Amino acid sequence: MKSRSQIIIAFFIFLSLVSLDLRADNTKKAQKFLAKKEYSKALELLKEDVHKDKANVNANLILSQLFLTEDFQQYSPDSSFHYIVESIVYFDSISDEKALSRLNKIGVNENSLITQRKHVEKAAYDIALNLNTVSGYQHFINTYINSEQLKKAIALRNELAFKEAEEKNTFVAFYNFMRNYPEAVQVPKAQAKYDKLLYETKTKNGSLKSLKSFRSANPNSPYLRETETRIFKLQCASNDLDSTYDFLLEYGFDSPISREVASYMLAQYRTLEDTVSIFERFPKLPYKDSIENVMNLDRIGYVTPMFDQDISKYYFIKPNGKKLFDKEFDEIPQNYVCGDIKTSFLMGQNDDRGILLGRNGKEIYQGDFTEAKDLGYGLIGLINSESSFVVHECGWEICPSGKFDQVKLLNQSFILTQKSDDVGLYSATGIEILRANYDDIEYDNGFLIIDNGDRLAIVHEDEILSRIGEPLLLSFKYDDYEVVSNDYVIGIVDGDEVLLNKNDEQVISIGKQRIYGYSNYWIVNNDSGSEIYDKQGEKISHKSFEQILFNENWLSFQFNKKWALQLRDSLDLNTLDFKYDSVNLVSDEFVFAIENQNANVFFSDSKEVLTVEAQKLLLRVLTNNLTGDDRKDFLEVKDKTRIVRIFGEQGEEFLKGYFKNVIVSPSGYLIIEAKNKKGLKSPEGKSLLKTVYNGITESKKGFFDLFLNSKFGLYSMEKDMYIKPTYSRTLEVYNDTLLVGNLWNKSGFINYQNKRVSKFEFGEIQHWNDSIALVKKENTWQLYDIYEKKLFGEKFNEFEVLIENEKEKVLIIRQNGQEGVLSSIKGLVIEPTLDQIVNIGDDQQPLYMGDKYVYEAELHILVYYDKSGERIKRLSLSNKEFKRLFCNKE
Repeated sequence: MKSRSQIIIAFFIFLSLVSLDLRADNTKKAQKFLAKKEYSKALELLKEDVHKDKANVNANLILSQLFLTEDFQQYSPDSSFHYIVESIVYFDSISDEKALSRLNKIGVNENSLITQRKHVEKAAYDIALNLNTVSGYQHFINTYINSEQLKKAIALRNELAFKEAEEKNTFVAFYNFMRNYPEAVQVPKAQAKYDKLLYETKTKNGSLKSLKSFRSANPNSPYLRETETRIFKLQCASNDLDSTYDFLLEYGFDSPISREVASYMLAQYRTLEDTVSIFERFPKLPYKDSIENVMNLDRIGYVTPMFDQDISKYYFIKPNGKKLFDKEFDEIPQNYVCGDIKTSFLMGQNDDRGILLGRNGKEIYQGDFTEAKDLGYGLIGLINSESSFVVHECGWEICPSGKFDQVKLLNQSFILTQKSDDVGLYSATGIEILRANYDDIEYDNGFLIIDNGDRLAIVHEDEILSRIGEPLLLSFKYDDYEVVSNDYVIGIVDGDEVLLNKNDEQVISIGKQRIYGYSNYWIVNNDSGSEIYDKQGEKISHKSFEQILFNENWLSFQFNKKWALQLRDSLDLNTLDFKYDSVNLVSDEFVFAIENQNANVFFSDSKEVLTVEAQKLLLRVLTNNLTGDDRKDFLEVKDKTRIVRIFGEQGEEFLKGYFKNVIVSPSGYLIIEAKNKKGLKSPEGKSLLKTVYNGITESKKGFFDLFLNSKFGLYSMEKDMYIKPTYSRTLEVYNDTLLVGNLWNKSGFINYQNKRVSKFEFGEIQHWNDSIALVKKENTWQLYDIYEKKLFGEKFNEFEVLIENEKEKVLIIRQNGQEGVLSSIKGLVIEPTLDQIVNIGDDQQPLYMGDKYVYEAELHILVYYDKSGERIKRLSLSNKEFKRLFCNKE
């Protein structure tokens, strides 16, 4: 069934067919007007025809031609297109052959109509080309939907729209382009630019907040790696294990930088030398196999280079001689030839480019550098001919190349950079905190001191790290400073002092004063006297004191010219008793105070009080000058009668009598002198040796050399040993039962009971092990079995101690100009047949490099041996090659 529109069109066609002859006259008239360029009259006639009959094919065609006439005032390809479309629509609806024949006779047919439509489309396209605007092309595309030029117009529109987006260069512009033209060939480029500009715009201020916000809103951004890297560098700038692990937990182990972050953790753990397993402390740490592999490679100790003559390349080996990884180098640093390389990274050169590798063979960095230094915490300082810079073993560049002359690690969190004479500051994660514009930057117990050449700024590391990525505002107002602890610093301005906490808040206001930190208090001295404050800066004394004196254990307060005394740990200002005329804080352990001509001596570890007459009283602290638990202090009190009394730290009296001098030995024994003779008392004051010796000295802990009438003896209370002074030289302790003595310039063995164990026949004796000694006899060294009383083994003229520790002693021995290696455990490791030997390993796992020169061939035979003397490698080298490969430790 035909639609209503089809019926109407058919009706118009019927009318046009009936009145075709009548219309022909108007059309002919209109064409005549057109020929005369009387366009208005032609337009009037043609519109009249179309008004009377919409389906007038010929009139619509001529109207299309009229509106496409260039000198027609109302020239319009769009109007022309309207009429030619109308003409074609109605033409296609005619089915009567006679009507089509009549139209054909006047030149109206399918070809002529299509030709006209193409002319119109071409004219419209030319206008769009001339306009060359997005809107012009869009109009053409919207209007001429079937034109031959449509694809070209779309392409030109897209190209022009993309250029406009490029000119605006905002992520919004590229977003709109992709939304409006999703099929454009420029969409991939637009997407890339959109992603980049969105990332740059949203994170422009570099703050942690903006980066986290971008990451949250754009989890699939191609800049996710860059975003999370920047977040890590800000969030973990303190460079500590806990914050790094928290980052992994927050962003997941599938984070694009999770491997680098795990590498940071491993480097931090390695530097801190934590005794707890990293996986025990951080149970969710990923990449366990890879991390354990790296840690196992660290545990092997040193690595050393080896040379492959077949390919003229260097490679690295483990202490057991096996290859570390399958990579070779054209060159290595000269200092590498001496081995014992214990860094977590290794460097070499290929094709004149520096290469930095981890011990697992993974490349860390490649570029222009000739030297690498381990800065700690996985940071590696690289040096080239122009600059110094820093990379991390995870592969990140921390301080860029080409900017700085020197770099060094200030502490765990900060790197000092230097350009000419100016310094700056980077975080250990690679954030520039201060440009290199300052004279100096120092780190002191949590505080950074920045010198601008005129004055100092003081800022705590926590403040810097909490504002990392933001401008650091510095106040340069101090001349000097004194760091009291990790939480407090004293600032000095024109001689005035102020106490600041880590938040740069004043705890004690600035003034002409001297501030001292003492336990949980602050002591402030000024012209008016002394005051005491708590840690928060609140004054805890109700009055000002004339003076406050203090040491580690004691405080003394002066008020109205009288003194009070209290122990630090029991300080109570409400119970101060001002009764002493003077106070002397002799040491941390001993204090005396004079009251009414009597001296009261106080002991820090006891409630005992010694009261003596103050007249002509002399006090002296005797100490062994050691620290910690090994320190021993005594108080010597000498009164007007010249009687000497010695007291311990708890007030116990050890000694009383007339003595010229008392000396405390390193172990706390008392060496006393009277009438130019010396004796010995135990740390508890027990008499051990009478005062009859010309000299007594403690040569080894608990062992005392005795000197009497030009002879030497030895005493030990712990060993219950007394060797009467009868020997020519001081006796030497060989082991727990034996001593080395000397008679008539010959040495031999005696036991602790002074019984001879060997003949006195050796020119020199040195320790080898408990049962075997290294002895020299008739200018030749040899091993001597002490209990079997016989010489054995290789003879040699001289030796050099190569390794000496609790487990083993290793010598390089020389016989007739040739060198070998002798071990107290393994015996003769290398026979003395080489010209020179060096250890390129360490004391635990030696690796020997030996050289033998063949004069006839002018060649050096370079041989490598493991700790047991097994040969690892043998090379025949020219003199030039030898100089490059042999380790000269002199």
